[in-house]
This record gives sequence, structure tokens and C-alpha cells, in this order.
Amino acid sequence: MPEPRETRLSGAFEAYRTLTLDAVVPAGPDAVRRTVRRRQRRRVATVAVVVAVAVAAPVAAWAALGRQSTPAPVTSPAPTASPAPTGSPSAGPSASPSTPAGRIERAELLAATVDLPAWPAGAGCRTRGVRLVERTGGDVLLSNAAYAYGDVDGDGVPEPVAVVRCLRGGSPYPEQVVAFDRAADGTPVALGRVFRSDPRRPEWLVAFDARPDGAVRVDVTDRVEADDTEPNAAHRQTRIYRWRDGRFTQTGGPTAFPAEPSPPAPTTSTSKPIPVSPLFTLTTTPVVYGPPDADGWRRGMTTVTVTNVGPDRLTDVRVTLPDSDPDIHEHSLVDGCPTASGGGGAFYCHPGPLDPGERITVGLHFMRRTAGSDHQIPVSVERGDDNAAVPGTTTRGSITVTFE
Repeated sequence: MPEPRETRLSGAFEAYRTLTLDAVVPAGPDAVRRTVRRRQRRRVATVAVVVAVAVAAPVAAWAALGRQSTPAPVTSPAPTASPAPTGSPSAGPSASPSTPAGRIERAELLAATVDLPAWPAGAGCRTRGVRLVERTGGDVLLSNAAYAYGDVDGDGVPEPVAVVRCLRGGSPYPEQVVAFDRAADGTPVALGRVFRSDPRRPEWLVAFDARPDGAVRVDVTDRVEADDTEPNAAHRQTRIYRWRDGRFTQTGGPTAFPAEPSPPAPTTSTSKPIPVSPLFTLTTTPVVYGPPDADGWRRGMTTVTVTNVGPDRLTDVRVTLPDSDPDIHEHSLVDGCPTASGGGGAFYCHPGPLDPGERITVGLHFMRRTAGSDHQIPVSVERGDDNAAVPGTTTRGSITVTFE
């Protein structure tokens, strides 16, 4: 069924088409009169067509809008002049640069250049414009395991709290627990230092935790860990720190370790020392530093060969060398040492038991920033643990260092 609009328009245009067809008649007065009458009827029909179209359009518009009520009669309103616009156009909101918000992710912190709190004297690490790294090869390591989040400043956004370690110092490496935040422009910055290891006191970090209430709990010790064993309760303390007045302040726990009692005075012994025959032979290969790599480090390695020349099986063999700048030993790259440790500026490699006549080779890797003249690095092998060597069992040697 056609729509009302189509029906009306079809009829109107059919009438218009019929009225515009001239009949063929003879000329004369009757023809003139018929022509006049036809022209009058044509004007009336044309007006009817125009009215039909004008009425059909609003009807179709109302039908398209889904209105059921009958439209009001269409009238032509009198033309009115459009009023001139008044006032100035309103300005849109001013654009402001977007500022990074939310917590600082680890990848963003590693990509930033930050200024760090001061290191202990002699650490050798920079504090200005530092780029943190995740592995050996830079100056300051951002710990992966000792890394947590806590809203330390109470602004509703958790801040990263992490251990940063100076790789240019000797073992044990200087460490700091540092909280980071965003600057006004959104870039990561160091908010403040929670704790710093200090071999002069001595105090070293054991563990830390950022608590939900904004406090940072730090476990410290006055003894360097040895053989992967943690210090006992007598040499371990828990301290609480909070962000107050622009700095971290200790709010709980002891502030220092008690002084160690004086050792007893040595007694005079009348017994003669027991002579000990040599137990080891020791040979080394030179360390040859190559050109700087992409990170600016020169690297080289040596092999230390130890032979048990004694009559007994030895289970407490250790290879000892200094652990300090500028020749830095890479602890993560040790060949032939199932157990290794460091402390007091020395590195200890425990190759395991050696039977009489048995030989073992240890690979030690070194790195340094600068070139220099050829020199020697002392190295020794003896019986003993990380605390002390058995007297009379030490065989000493040296490692030659050269540069390409």
C-alpha cells in the first residue's frame, strides 16, 4: 500500500500533466474563448498542485517522526530579521600538557637519570645523573629482589622503595635503601634515603619491607654474612623508618649495636710451634684487559691452578684474593667454585675437597674502568673458612695484569 505522500503527489502530478496538454482545435473566436477558459482552469489547477505538495511535505515529516496526532495547519510566518549575535564567542578549555601520574614502574625508573643520596666515603660511585642498571656493567645496580612499593609520603600513590648498590666499591658493596617519587614534571626522582650500609660502624642491610601504613622496616646486622648463613639474633636488629619533614626518620627499634667486649689478653705459651709442611702449589695466568666495551668497562680473566701436594685429603681449601677497586672481581662469573663469598675486602673461593696429588683450576674474571700500567694482584691458597686460615698452610702467589 503506497504511503499517503506518494498517493497525493501522484494524483497532483497527473492532474498537472493533463492540464498542460493542448487540444488541437480550429482557429476562430470559439477557439480563442476556449483557450482563455483553458488558461483560467490551468491557473486554478496549478495552485491546487502547489497546495497539495505543500501539504504533503509536512504530513510526511510528521509520519517520519512517528507522531500520531494530526499536524497543525501550515501557515507561512512573516519573515523576521535575524538578530545580530551579541557578546564574544566563549573560549574553549585551555590545553595543559599531560603529566605522568600513578606509581612509577620499574622499567620507567631504569630508563630515567636520577640523583642519589650520598654514598659512604671512598665508595667511588657518582650521585649526580646516575643511570641505574639491572646487572653488572654499570656503576649502580637497582636490586630486583629487594624492591617493593609503599605509600611512604601519604599522597595515595605507592612509591617504589629499593636497594641500590654501588658496584665500584669493594666487597661488601656499599648499599642504600632509597624511596623514589615523581617530580613536578612527572619524572622519577629520589625522594630520600631510608638506610645506608656503613662499614665504619659497622652496619649492613639484611632485608627490608615497605608496610601498608607507609613505614619502612629495615633489618640490619653488624656481621657480614658468610657461607650463605644469616647472622643470629644477637647480631641482627629491626628498625622502623617514616617520611617526616622532608626526610626519613627512625621511629622504632634500636639505633646502634652494643659494643663488643674486649678480647682476653693473650697468654704466653712455652710450647714450640708445630712445623707444617707445604700443602699446595699455586700457578696463575695473566689478566689481559681488552679495550673498553659499550659500557666503558675493560674485562679480563685469569686461571688459578691449585695442587694438593700433601699426604691427606683436604676438605677446607680456599683461594683468597683482594676484592677492591680498580681491579673489580665479577662475583657472578666464577668458574670452578661451587661456593664463594666475600667480606672485609677479600673474596674467598671454596673449590671443594682435594685428594692427595689432585689438581683443580679456578677461573676468575675482572673488570675495571681505566687503563693503567702493568701490575700484580696477590692471590693465596690455604686451609680455612671465611673467618680465618689455618696457620702454616698458606701458599702465596700473584696474578700479572697487563693491557692491550
